[in-house]
Amino acid sequence: MAMPPKYLLRVYIATDVAVKVTLNERPTSVDELIGILKDKVKPRLDFDFTLQYEDPDFGGELCCLVDVEDLPEKSTLRVVRSESDLSSCGSSDTDILPHVPASQRQITWPDVFTVPTFSYEVEHVLQEGNSVFESSGKTLKLSRAQKHNILENMASLMYSFKPYPSDRDVGMAAEALINAHPCLKEPGTASGWYGWKICLKFKMGNYRSRLARSGCKEVSVNTGKRSRNNPEKAHPHSNIKKARRAEVNFLPNFPRGQNEDSLEEMRIEMKAEVDRADRNLQSIEKLMQTTFALRRQEIVQGDPLVKDFLERWPALQVQSQTGFTMLLRVILSQDDIRRITIDNMPETVIGLHLMLKNKLGLEGDLVVQFQDPEFANELCNLSCMSELPKDKVTLKVYSKNLESYHTDSTLDTASLTTSSEESFSPNASRPRQLPQPFNIPTFSFDVELKLRHGNEAFHKDGTLLDVSKDTKSDILDKIAEAIYVHNPYPTREEYDLVSQALVEKHPCLREPGSVSGWYCWKFSLKFKMGNFRQKLRLAGCPELKINSRSPGTPGKGKLKRARKSEVNFLPDIPEGKTQRSLEEERTEMVTEMKKRKIDWQQIKEMMTSTFSLRRKQIVEDEPPVADVRARWPALFSERQIEAEFARLTSVDLKGSLFAGLDKYLLRFLEVFRARSGLVELNSLLSTLDNDVRSSNQRQRAVVLMGLPYYLKDGAKLYKKVTDAEEDWTKGMAVGILMVEQNNDQVCFAVVLEEEIIFPSLSDFPTAVALLMGLLFALNIDYPRGLRMVILLKEILSKYEM
Repeated sequence: MAMPPKYLLRVYIATDVAVKVTLNERPTSVDELIGILKDKVKPRLDFDFTLQYEDPDFGGELCCLVDVEDLPEKSTLRVVRSESDLSSCGSSDTDILPHVPASQRQITWPDVFTVPTFSYEVEHVLQEGNSVFESSGKTLKLSRAQKHNILENMASLMYSFKPYPSDRDVGMAAEALINAHPCLKEPGTASGWYGWKICLKFKMGNYRSRLARSGCKEVSVNTGKRSRNNPEKAHPHSNIKKARRAEVNFLPNFPRGQNEDSLEEMRIEMKAEVDRADRNLQSIEKLMQTTFALRRQEIVQGDPLVKDFLERWPALQVQSQTGFTMLLRVILSQDDIRRITIDNMPETVIGLHLMLKNKLGLEGDLVVQFQDPEFANELCNLSCMSELPKDKVTLKVYSKNLESYHTDSTLDTASLTTSSEESFSPNASRPRQLPQPFNIPTFSFDVELKLRHGNEAFHKDGTLLDVSKDTKSDILDKIAEAIYVHNPYPTREEYDLVSQALVEKHPCLREPGSVSGWYCWKFSLKFKMGNFRQKLRLAGCPELKINSRSPGTPGKGKLKRARKSEVNFLPDIPEGKTQRSLEEERTEMVTEMKKRKIDWQQIKEMMTSTFSLRRKQIVEDEPPVADVRARWPALFSERQIEAEFARLTSVDLKGSLFAGLDKYLLRFLEVFRARSGLVELNSLLSTLDNDVRSSNQRQRAVVLMGLPYYLKDGAKLYKKVTDAEEDWTKGMAVGILMVEQNNDQVCFAVVLEEEIIFPSLSDFPTAVALLMGLLFALNIDYPRGLRMVILLKEILSKYEM
């Protein structure tokens, strides 16, 4: 009797993460297949998704899987998250490590301690302090809140390496802090960091106490000793149970979604599998990895006899089928491919990672892929050692940042380090719109632990979390920083978006009695953002300081803030520069512009260097265009207007405007023709009809000239003049002159505040682009009555090259 065919599936659950799934029979429907995948790859696929498969009839191109009968016996699938699924708001559900089900540290204490990024306010203060220290040797005096933020972030990072760092480790961290920020040196001490070392020791003790109260087993195992109420118990610092030097996962927490009862069921299942004659080694290995936290808890807390422990965990005595000599071809890069021989292969993927680090001298956290012979040697992520072919295999190894590549099934201690996505640099460019969906940041470890337990309780019986004042403060502080990175002055809709994302990611934070469940969080965020801006204003952040008002100032004046597309509205002065040095560069640049042969490369470099000074003068003082032109003559050249726009928005001026315009060009012409009653539009369209081979630039010009008529603007963006006319620019605040002579168009000129800025431009679209660039560069408000300018601004903000 013929055996039924097995179905081999290679399932991509992320861009570079593929898992191998074997089915004994074909599912009856696509929905059943999705359910099977959710169960087999649980909890990595705990969201709604659809499937695509490589269709052999179309050369392996992807097609949506509608009928399960279309699925070949051996095929490659790709998981596509449903657009309606918002469970990923602010989370990294699809970013996973190759089967690391327990909360596991992947690194030991580093040889060189890297200081984390602190809050935006503290980073700004430290940057200013370091500049002052380099110039005058003056140290920085921190406020209590600022010092607390530094110690808190340092303790969080130190805990990600060791819960109980040694005296040498703490000293290394304190020294690294002073090396990174010399303005924090302590006067009167030989090292300059001894006091910071003592503070870090106390902070680590407080940090462990908070984690112990939150239920972190790694530190709560050492609680319950001598205290005021229990004077007879052992000394608090005696018999501390902590990891040995080589141990990075001494007592991890249970995997997300698991508890002691569920892990005990897995242990019994694994024991039954070991007793079978034909053991499934792959299943045993996965169960051993999943139950690692339970096993460590029994060893550390129970101190069992070896005989009793092996009786409960007989799989520890099983020799894995991978324990043989193996030849590895390891691809580190295109030019670095190494061959190594392993006498005894590790039994776990984590063990393989450590072995590769030792043999190849690698650092950081690794992701290992192998060439799977069942898929024509295509790469798959290694999730289980039993997946490797025998005798020899080709591996591809590369490092991956755990913060952006960790499983949401755990509370990964390695994710405590600040990711590049969350690092707040005072001088960093940033988009002015909040992302949709909004990414909720990672909070402190103890808060994350409380939220994890709270979410589990909510999913179990709907219990809401009782949020303490400190916990709520930590949540609001982190979210306020994340909001500020995108927009210092968020809108009402953006507050709604963030509050909704918070409650969707952590449903235990829902408000009882509220229809939305997040209404009060919205108001708390509004107040927190106000406090956050005030702290930054006091710290000297120019973008916020500009809106500060002296006591007794009546009413609210105009709020100076960035437009939607501006990412560098009011940047800080570059590190190592001062206002005086930038003013000297400006004077030198004015002299260079008076030369007959201008060095435009030098002008470009000096314009980039003095950008912060120029923005400060333009935004704060709001000088007339004539004064700006006198102080910054280089700005009023075509190439520098485009460069200034790019500095402000990180977008190419002409490229973005023309590309966005071209996208709607034909549609504009269609609606123009539909408005046949407008004589001016008919006249413009007739020029295209008469010129059958009209160029794209000509069509742009017709659309731009016709928009004021179509939109019925009260004011006109351009007017036609001749050489015979005088006072062309009188009364013209913003606009373009079309200079004609004998009914022949000669050139175009851009006008601001009755001054001709660019006198002779060859075409109208270029004149419009430069006019938009000037409005941005000189921070001029959009003219009232010119809806066309607003429309062009929207095109620039939505279409980036």
